[in-house]
Amino acid sequence: MAGRSRVNRGVTALNKTVSGETLSQPERNALAWLQEVTGAGRPLAEYAPRTRRRYLARARGSTSSGSAEYQKRKATVAAKTGGLTPKQYTVINKLIKRRNLYMKDSVVDWDILSNYVEAFGYDHVLNIMTDELDSIEEYVEQGNKYPGNSRWFNREHEIYKPDFNDRLANTDILYYYHGTRG
Repeated sequence: MAGRSRVNRGVTALNKTVSGETLSQPERNALAWLQEVTGAGRPLAEYAPRTRRRYLARARGSTSSGSAEYQKRKATVAAKTGGLTPKQYTVINKLIKRRNLYMKDSVVDWDILSNYVEAFGYDHVLNIMTDELDSIEEYVEQGNKYPGNSRWFNREHEIYKPDFNDRLANTDILYYYHGTRG
């Protein structure tokens, strides 16, 4: 962390530059040092005030309150999305919506799916959802029950953690197959 007085001298020189005043040699040195410490790509005076404040916060070795707010908001979103990235969450939600258009009697929502993601991971659930949607579309559009039937009988058997038994109840909810009851 840089010394406060040195940063303050650089900030004073920066403020003079922004207001159009002429700098003395020590002030130019202080500004050059500040420029170097912040790592800004161009002279600090050319940046917008908000951007300058961010660079100055970095020089002071602190984070702005906006950064703390951002981290808090990011943690809240991660908790709601089961630890998925926003992109992963969006992909899964799009698949859920497409699936639910076809399966009005067996609606899946994030509350159900988040347990699967937590138990089996994003990639596995993404594969299940993609396969299920493909099977449903093949059956609805082509009348072909083979893809869903084949996936059902060749599916991976999930190994799930003991505490998930109650939460998952029916692990086959995400598999759709087109068999006949006999």
